[in-house]
Amino acid sequence: MIEKFAEARHHELDVMVSEIIPGADSDLYHYRSYIDSQGSILAEMCTKKLRQHPPGFGVACVSKTIPMIHEIRQLALKLLRHFAYQGESSVEFKLDNRNNRYKLMEINIRPVLPELHFVAAGINFPFITYLDLVEG
Repeated sequence: MIEKFAEARHHELDVMVSEIIPGADSDLYHYRSYIDSQGSILAEMCTKKLRQHPPGFGVACVSKTIPMIHEIRQLALKLLRHFAYQGESSVEFKLDNRNNRYKLMEINIRPVLPELHFVAAGINFPFITYLDLVEG
């Protein structure tokens, strides 16, 4: 890896090295929220992937809502507030069973595929977005 990294840098390519966190797809959690232009959280929820396709690096094909996990909420909001982010977001974490800590996987700052799942769970992010941006 060090050799390939050096080769890429020699060609002035930007490189990011990241760790693959071992564990099951069911170790993936999301903090989903909508933050308005005043920085207020208008809606938030927590979900857990049960299965994804393709396994290991895919899109959730089975997930469920779960009670809020305080630790991932704090981590996600710290990051979102640092960038003064406004709008809908989905911040994904994986529970690293080696040290029992949540590791950041990605941030989607757009609507995501399971939007209807959230609506069925009682949070209509598209309608909240409309109300915030159009109705104020």
